[in-house]
Amino acid sequence: MRIAMMLSPLLVGCTSDYALNPEPMLAQGGVWDYEAPDPDAPDEPDPEEDDTPPDLTLEAIDVALIIGYQCVERSGGGDGVQVEVEGVEQILDELGVGVVDVFSETAEGWDGDASLFGYDAVLYTRCGWQWQGYNAPTIDALFDARAEGVGVLFFGDDSAFGLGNLTNAEDATELIGLQPATRNGNPTEMVMEADALTMVLSDDFAAPETFAYRWDIDITELAPVRPDVTVSVLARRGDTSSPSWIAQTWDTGGDTITLLASVTEANHGPPSDEHGLEQLRRIFAHSLSWVAGL
Repeated sequence: MRIAMMLSPLLVGCTSDYALNPEPMLAQGGVWDYEAPDPDAPDEPDPEEDDTPPDLTLEAIDVALIIGYQCVERSGGGDGVQVEVEGVEQILDELGVGVVDVFSETAEGWDGDASLFGYDAVLYTRCGWQWQGYNAPTIDALFDARAEGVGVLFFGDDSAFGLGNLTNAEDATELIGLQPATRNGNPTEMVMEADALTMVLSDDFAAPETFAYRWDIDITELAPVRPDVTVSVLARRGDTSSPSWIAQTWDTGGDTITLLASVTEANHGPPSDEHGLEQLRRIFAHSLSWVAGL
């Protein structure tokens, strides 16, 4: 849990409008010698006082990782979805994230008894498979958590594909920041938008570079503009220029990021492109750091 410690001055005993002269006593009469302070003199800093909050790091945050039911349903189908889940958990461990609670959707969707309030960030993946009706309760939970200040990171192929299958598709579109995909895409380059990218970059990680993504990045467009949300396109498809990685800054509540790619690029088979995998790890690290408010 993020705790910002603000240290306040500790007042002991009583205070006086006068400053004590370092000379202990007058020569005659044994009376303390006082002199009025200069009203224009700056306040002396208290060496034991520090109002600077501690630096927040990934070690200081609490994260919830939600595994969509698609990951569970297809884990035995040879599509590498379990590799994706294990890869993400390994990256979180390597980043040194303080607390990671893993939740798995069921065929009925999100467990309504579990609360997402209090986390610094929630990560949600369906391991590269399109939205289905049973994902709708999870959208409701994420919608409420974001309104209460929790940052949300959506990632995975097909993150904008099949939105029409949801009963709350309008809320999902707002959260994701993208319209339902017209096509679930094809292999293409993920081209970084250098100017926009600076807003989410952390000094702790190298900047991601343009790279070739092996699988299907959705072909979609930004969701309708909302007055309380600023959308930044961080990367685009190399062929259609449609958005592939976006950040949404909300006036109130938590912020959101959507990445139309699987983090370990493993949902359709074993990874092979080390350069591409490294860029995905960087994108994930910067995204997590940003939605967590670091």
